[in-house]
Amino acid sequence: MIAACAPGPIAWQDSTTPAPEAPTTPPAVSVPALPAQCVSSIRTMVSASGVQYAAWWSLRPDSTADIVASSTTDGRTWRPPVRLDTADVGRVGCRRPPPAIAVEGDNLHVVYAMKAREGPGIFLSHSMDRARTFHSPVAVVYGERPGLASVAAAGNFVIVAYEDPNTTPTRISIALSTTMAHLFEYREVISPKDAAGSEPIVYSDGKRIMVMWRRAGDGTKFVHRLGAVR
Repeated sequence: MIAACAPGPIAWQDSTTPAPEAPTTPPAVSVPALPAQCVSSIRTMVSASGVQYAAWWSLRPDSTADIVASSTTDGRTWRPPVRLDTADVGRVGCRRPPPAIAVEGDNLHVVYAMKAREGPGIFLSHSMDRARTFHSPVAVVYGERPGLASVAAAGNFVIVAYEDPNTTPTRISIALSTTMAHLFEYREVISPKDAAGSEPIVYSDGKRIMVMWRRAGDGTKFVHRLGAVR
C-alpha cells in the first residue's frame, strides 16, 4: 500500500500539451475471416521478429462474446484462435469496445472491456508463447462504464491507459504493473478534471511514458502527458 503522502512511481510533467505528432497507423495485417467474428473489433500488431498477432471479439449465439487471439509467422497461416476470456455476460453483440494489444518479444498483452460475471470492467490477459496459451485474466479496474484502453509493455513493466469508468466527466487513468501484469499495483488519474478525455494511447520503454488522448472540445486533436518511472 502506498502512503497518501508518498510520491507515486511515475514523475509526471506538470501540464498536458498538444501531442508532438499524430498516432501512427500500424502496418496492415491480413487476418482470416472467421464465423462470428466482430470485424470492427480486430486489432493487430507485428513483433520485432516479424510474428503477426491479432485479437478480436467472437460472438456466441446469445450475443455475448469471447475475446480471442491468434498469431502467424508467415503472414498466411494463422493459428486457430485461442480464447483468452469467456466470462462475458453482456448481450450486446458487436457493440462493444475493441481490444488493444501490445507485443514484446514472444509476449502478447491483450486489454479489453466487458461485462464480466463479477461485474463490468477492464481486464488484461497475456501470453508468453506467441498466443498459444494465456494466463488467467487480471482486472485492471472495475466500473459501470468501461470504455477504450491502450497497453504498453517492456519486460515486467506493463502500463494500461484507459477511459476511467469511475470519473465524471470521463477522465484518463493509468494502471501500472511491475510483475508482467500478474497484478496491477498502482493506479492514477492523469488527465485534467475540467475536461473529458477519450481514446487513450500509451507508449513506454519501461523508463519513459507518453500517454495521449482526445480532450473534449478539441475535435480530432490529441494532447499528451510525459512521465518518467522513478
